[in-house]
Amino acid sequence: MWQEFRNLNRAFLAGVCCPRPIMSKENVLFMSFLGADGWPAPTMKEVAELKLHKQKKMQDFYIEIAVQVVRLYICAQLVHGDLSEYNILLVPSDQVRGQVGSDADVDIEGPDAIPVGSKRAVLIDFAQAVSIHHPQSRTLLERDCARVNSFFKSCGAEVLTDEGLLEFITSASWERVDFEEGEEEEEEEVLVEKGEEEEEEEEEEEEGWTNISENGTEFDDFSTTTR
Repeated sequence: MWQEFRNLNRAFLAGVCCPRPIMSKENVLFMSFLGADGWPAPTMKEVAELKLHKQKKMQDFYIEIAVQVVRLYICAQLVHGDLSEYNILLVPSDQVRGQVGSDADVDIEGPDAIPVGSKRAVLIDFAQAVSIHHPQSRTLLERDCARVNSFFKSCGAEVLTDEGLLEFITSASWERVDFEEGEEEEEEEVLVEKGEEEEEEEEEEEEGWTNISENGTEFDDFSTTTR
């Protein structure tokens, strides 16, 4: 359970659309609820079976999910490891609008935003996520790509080849900083050209996540969660 909490924390701080981690205590993981009136948001599998969205919308969701996986890989330096239509929720945009982002982001309702309207694709279930440095990370990422492609292709969306999606994720133009020993001074340069003011804001934000609960488990330092 602690591993899932740590992975979820890293994904959230990297700006991935995922539940907000709250605390972990013993074998219980607390996170934000995504849904309405006590009912959880539907999975992509349920969305497809109930035909809640047309083919064009599913195409938009495919693009959005691909971008989220890039962010998970580049910024959080994680591979989900179990990504499929069962681990992706379709959530009202206002429930994830306050997620941590980066300077590369734009207003989700702006002219350059992905046209998903009032819904956002949210990744869940990070229990099996691994660091990109893990010896099996490439194999797991290949499986994630194949599953996502297979599902959205069955929904009528145009998808990249499995190799093309893998290349898109691993060869993103963002500068990636490997959080290895001796590189702590670079750890806040996850995206290129961060100024001193932005670094101070990140430090304040990270400090705010520490000791979130007096009786719960503290958030792990972001620099030490890559192992």
